[in-house]
Amino acid sequence: MRNLIIIVALLLAGQGVFAQAITGGSGVCVVSSDPDNITAMQDQDARYECVVAWDNTNQVLYLYDSTQSAGNRWTDVPLSSVIDTDTRLDNPRVVGANLVFDLYDEITDTDLGDVSVPILDIAPVQGISAGTGISVTDDGNGNFTVTNTAPANATDELQTLGNTFPNASTGRVTLSDGGGNVDIVEGTAIDIADDGSGNIEITNTAPDQTVGITGGTGINVSGTYPNFTITNSSPTNGTDELQDLTLTGNDLSLTNSAVDIDLSPYLDNTDTQDLSLVGNDLSLTDGGTVTIDGDATNEAQELSIGVATGTAAVSLSDVGVLDGGTVSFIEGDGISITSNGSNGANIINTEFASVEADDHADAGIQGVSIGEYFYTSATNTMGLPAGTKVMRRF
Repeated sequence: MRNLIIIVALLLAGQGVFAQAITGGSGVCVVSSDPDNITAMQDQDARYECVVAWDNTNQVLYLYDSTQSAGNRWTDVPLSSVIDTDTRLDNPRVVGANLVFDLYDEITDTDLGDVSVPILDIAPVQGISAGTGISVTDDGNGNFTVTNTAPANATDELQTLGNTFPNASTGRVTLSDGGGNVDIVEGTAIDIADDGSGNIEITNTAPDQTVGITGGTGINVSGTYPNFTITNSSPTNGTDELQDLTLTGNDLSLTNSAVDIDLSPYLDNTDTQDLSLVGNDLSLTDGGTVTIDGDATNEAQELSIGVATGTAAVSLSDVGVLDGGTVSFIEGDGISITSNGSNGANIINTEFASVEADDHADAGIQGVSIGEYFYTSATNTMGLPAGTKVMRRF
């Protein structure tokens, strides 16, 4: 019984079998291997307040000795060293939050009850390192204090935009406080300059490019920009492009071609089939069956139009789960769309409908301003086809 008292005192106080200088708490930590192989268990402090470890995987009891070197501080204790002829500890096991042994009387082989020791379940605290503007202090018991050493003042994150001109072809937009910059650089027909007030002025140096048209085979181009006349110099005679297809036997021929096409490889005579309709099932011999809809009314749809200023929307009504869809007509250059007062829309050419002129001077007489458009008359003196859209230049 004396040895039993020793091991119980050992488990509860963390000392007794070995001469140890242990300070701190006491109790049992449960591990799954030799605690000397667990780096974090080499220092007995506030994070690991245990001087007794139970290897629950290998069923071994360890005691902590702080006087030994790291890696050799945990010593296994055979249970046979703490039993005598009167009593023994047996059947070590983890029950809930306790390490439990059976206590037997060796003489009478009687179960005297259980010896239960609380297990410490303390997880290691990860180290915390300070960063820029952050300080970390440790009180020695595993408690850390994290402090912001550079708190914000509600304005120090604000920045402003500025612009400079590092050279004659570059405008630079800069963000204050080292926020970086973006360069706007001249390109083809684009000029970058200071507008006189420090602002970046971007100018298109070639807004109106002259277009040239060159004639090709059978096409003649006359006139100068922006007025050109394009003429077919090789008009057809109405018959020289026409050809006829003929089929003689299995040969397909094209007039004015020396090559005939033999169609006999395609005549396998296996394509003849018959259609039959039984109820709503339409069948093709050797071709399967398709069920058709026998309802003569559910495909019926209606057209409707909705007119708003500048837009006319033509809609087809839905059938079942199918959306009939909508097509919208939208005003463009010289075109206006208005309601006609009923279920319809008026589409009106507002720019060119009423002016036909023989030339630019005639258009001016009829009230067309320079830069506006007119249509050429059938008797125009510019050599253009009647109805050609022309911008008045003088």
